[in-house]
Amino acid sequence: MSRISREIVTLQFGHYASFVGTHWWNIQNSAFIYNPSDLTGPKEINNDVLFREGENLMHEVTYTPRLIIFDLKRSLNTLKETGTLYELQTPGKDVSYPWEGKMEKFDLDSKSRNEFLQDLDFEEALERGGALHAEKDTDEVEMEGIETGDFKVFEPKFYNLDDSVVVWSDFLKPHLHPKTMAIVKNFQHGNDLETFDIFGYGADVYKEQRDEIEDHLRFFAEECDNLEGFILLVDSYNAFGGLASSFLLDALDDYRKKSSMVYSVSPGTFPATPVNREHYQLLNVAMSYDGLLPSSSIFIPMSVSSSPWKASEPFCQCPYLQYRIDLPYHTSALLAANIDTVTLPLRLEDGPMSMHDLISPLTPFERKLMSTYTSFPLPIDEYGSLLDTLSRDDADISRRLRSLTPYVSECSLAPFSQYSVCRGVDSPRRQGFSESAADGIASVDDAILRLFEKTFKTHYQFSTTVRQPCKVVAPYPNIFSTSVTSSGQISSARLRNPCQGVQSVPALTVVQSSGHGKVHLDTLCTEVERLKLHRLPAFLNAGLESDQFDEILESLRSQAGVYKDSADMD
Repeated sequence: MSRISREIVTLQFGHYASFVGTHWWNIQNSAFIYNPSDLTGPKEINNDVLFREGENLMHEVTYTPRLIIFDLKRSLNTLKETGTLYELQTPGKDVSYPWEGKMEKFDLDSKSRNEFLQDLDFEEALERGGALHAEKDTDEVEMEGIETGDFKVFEPKFYNLDDSVVVWSDFLKPHLHPKTMAIVKNFQHGNDLETFDIFGYGADVYKEQRDEIEDHLRFFAEECDNLEGFILLVDSYNAFGGLASSFLLDALDDYRKKSSMVYSVSPGTFPATPVNREHYQLLNVAMSYDGLLPSSSIFIPMSVSSSPWKASEPFCQCPYLQYRIDLPYHTSALLAANIDTVTLPLRLEDGPMSMHDLISPLTPFERKLMSTYTSFPLPIDEYGSLLDTLSRDDADISRRLRSLTPYVSECSLAPFSQYSVCRGVDSPRRQGFSESAADGIASVDDAILRLFEKTFKTHYQFSTTVRQPCKVVAPYPNIFSTSVTSSGQISSARLRNPCQGVQSVPALTVVQSSGHGKVHLDTLCTEVERLKLHRLPAFLNAGLESDQFDEILESLRSQAGVYKDSADMD
């Protein structure tokens, strides 16, 4: 892990963004291989791009995300704002404090931590030498038996956290660095009387806490040997869009040559609110787009909903997923798997792409807004091949993809540019290709590109293949149908036991610049134009003026204009 790499700093703005981020960090953490002898082939992923190595007060090596999280007070549940990794701890003993006055000791009620977190605590106690003080049987944590007829199959423990996850820290697996949390001081999570729901509130918070935010950023940025840029996950539908917009505009001044990949994320459903609150969310999205889109290097809106600001059908329906639209714990898992796959070209051990080299060919003429699609899991039959899967439906690969971009229902327009990432698929030969069927196809990349060429005429495209599948072990939610095997293949002959989890799945993810960018922005502008600003006094009180409102619409319309036929641009 000492290898010099191109580092990236990740920033999460908002509570749902941190649901997505938590799943993303868990997916990466679950794929760590600590013992080189466990490698089944060449190491593919360089985790140093997004993680950092450090040392705590006990001189233990730590490995934490290079991450800053912005959230409200009381949003962390049992997680301490500074984490626990850098506390001074003595295994099996109470800590001595240099204080002679009166002290009261409060023990955290273990019942407030769900079963998964309690098991994590227990495993950590074992690692720190506290086995004598642990009261659980190790077998209970590590493995459990699954009845499958006449015998038991031992699998990693099965969890159902659907009813116990309230906030994102309820299923966070890796430790966080003390510099990670940046709490918004004047607003509280879950306080319906003083809500953090106006774009201007976020801009004001940035002004008030700018020194603290810059201190967090400098800590992570200045320790990098070769800082590449930033990945932002943003709740654009509330005040965190204003906070992120102000941050990114400032970052352009301090880190001019660095790239920024911005994900605007929104849940499948929103809490029931009056109509004017929905309009708040709509206007926040428009203002966030106006602030983030020009400042970013690439901008990718994501949701399982057809709208970025309200619950709207049709929702993303993947054939082999059974997830609940109303659970952020579920919907964010699908978005996180997409992000993990999309960013793989940046994190390869051999031949990684720089952020600039990945983004620049995709975004000529300032076409920064992308649509993204997924096939998750990529439906490869248990005894079939990738080519069999991709060649169905008259070789129209677009029918295998599901949109994760609001206002975009399907992958139907020829892209100006695109890139795809396929993971969890071995070489064509191992997947059952025959020479005659493969028709000269030498690799998985060839197969995917060939099929895209049959479907679309594209000015620029490339594909990346990674053998490592997407790890979906606990605490990833149990959203896969029983026809998905534990290793991610599709089986109609034998169904997986519902109490047996899926460990990993193959996936195909596509990012495109196409006419859907214009559709997305035009639809947003049409909805915003219907708003009556005088009926949204909170925005007026936060400083939004009528002229500024008109300028936002004009800017978004201008952004939509760059997605006209590329032939006219050449």
